[in-house]
Amino acid sequence: MQALVLGPSGRNAQIDYMLSARAAENGAYVVVANKCGTEAGIARYAGRSSVWGPDGTLLAQAGAEEPETLYVEIDPARARGPQDRSPEGYPAIVRPRDRLPIVQFRPLLLPCARCGSRS
Repeated sequence: MQALVLGPSGRNAQIDYMLSARAAENGAYVVVANKCGTEAGIARYAGRSSVWGPDGTLLAQAGAEEPETLYVEIDPARARGPQDRSPEGYPAIVRPRDRLPIVQFRPLLLPCARCGSRS
């Protein structure tokens, strides 16, 4: 069975879109846990812990204000894992470093705290 466990989520539709995409592209259940409500009167948490299916569908989502336990029945056979992830599908990633489309690799030179020199 394939599963990804992440956290936190939030109130952003873009995050929901990305979680759905990660579940689908990895063929895995995605479980996202997050705190909810307000803590010490100063920290506000988004809540919305959720479970996504291997096809990218939202299976369950908690609220944003009150603690909640989600119960989801899953079928491990549906978690097929990533499909077609052969190195041939990622030519730039598997290329030797000296053949990457980068002009030059340079070391990061930080300024000296005493004199400001970058040598």
